Amino acid sequence: MEENDNTPLRYTLRKLPMPFLLGSVSRRWRQLARSMPQLWSTVSFTLAKQRTRKKLVLHPLQFINDWLQLSGSLPLTLCIVDHTASVFHRETCRPIVDALNQHSGRWRKASLHVDKHLLSYFRGTSPPSNLHDPEIGLQYDDDAPTAYFSMNSRPSPTRLTIQAFRLSAIDVAWGNVTCLTLKWMLPDECIKAIKLVPLLESCTLSELDLLRDGHSETFHSQQVFQHIRLRKLFLKETEVDTLIVFNQAMEFPSLEELSYEAEGDFVAQSLISLLNRSGDRLKVLTLVMNLDTEEIAEGLIELLDAVPSLQKLECDFPDSLFGYAMHKFLQKLSSSPPMPGGIPGFLPKLQSLTLRPDSTRTSTWGYIPRIFSWSHRKLLCFELSTAGEIAMDDDDLDEISQRIYEGFNIRIPGLPSESSKL
Repeated sequence: MEENDNTPLRYTLRKLPMPFLLGSVSRRWRQLARSMPQLWSTVSFTLAKQRTRKKLVLHPLQFINDWLQLSGSLPLTLCIVDHTASVFHRETCRPIVDALNQHSGRWRKASLHVDKHLLSYFRGTSPPSNLHDPEIGLQYDDDAPTAYFSMNSRPSPTRLTIQAFRLSAIDVAWGNVTCLTLKWMLPDECIKAIKLVPLLESCTLSELDLLRDGHSETFHSQQVFQHIRLRKLFLKETEVDTLIVFNQAMEFPSLEELSYEAEGDFVAQSLISLLNRSGDRLKVLTLVMNLDTEEIAEGLIELLDAVPSLQKLECDFPDSLFGYAMHKFLQKLSSSPPMPGGIPGFLPKLQSLTLRPDSTRTSTWGYIPRIFSWSHRKLLCFELSTAGEIAMDDDDLDEISQRIYEGFNIRIPGLPSESSKL
């Protein structure tokens, strides 16, 4: 019943935790809730000054101790957010953190988004042998490099999330990490982190700023680094120039899944260069484009021509009057006859296609039934959804309906209600 399992937000932590909702029904429900340690194995709260409330009967420290006792001996998930900078709570929250430290041997996932002065309190008293998924982030980024996270016994996670931090300020063992998420990080730090993780299989880079504070010069001077195990790469909410610089510095010969979300223009050549250097293994591609022009449409086709191994494609198209990219893509896909020797020319191995346009034009729909006229597209799973209402000519609607009746896997959930036959 968590609002968001990955990103602790202020508004989610204000909500009354689920065990207390159950305990407020009646005495029997309260006894039931308190007898189930699974309900108490997630501890989420803010390190903020408590407001006086008539219904507040427990001191925060007593509240936490009671919660921890009810969790029994189960592994714990901590979600702690500090969203104030008052001296008051820094001084009074220490006993609460110490209470959590007594159970550090049970920590399984710890999301700590706190002020730099509080982070050093989370040291633990026993080896964090169960801490496989730490998430360390500064709530305030002033003088961030001085912040330090170090437990009494170094954790060896398999998943690691770092936000707005210098790697030198975090004391963890990197040898077992297979999933790494970096957010609001500097360029050199991203490369260093990837180099430190020999078993890395999945990497997410979000909201990077590679061209800040003169770091672009040192980043450009680095030699291309090859990571032989990485299979999944997710690039999110970062300026195009930033992503270009990163792509130029990396090489992933085992890359099978790529997600690319750029702020600004979509530059295909950068991705093509990265994929060409990494080899022809890409099977899953997700693209989120914020602008739609004829140039971007041409770049999209060039990119897809460069990945003949692709099996699954998802594209989010931006709101546009003409929908260049989507129109161009469906046109290409519907007119891709086999090459000499019976080998399909465009995306020959495509098995799943999901398109999410913000808007479409009527002339686009006619391409959909034509796609399935080719023998190598008979097993294609096609899904199209849009936030707006779908306007479709009767002829196109009839043709698509006929393909569905013939057994082709076509899903268009946004069609008008009168088209119930779909």
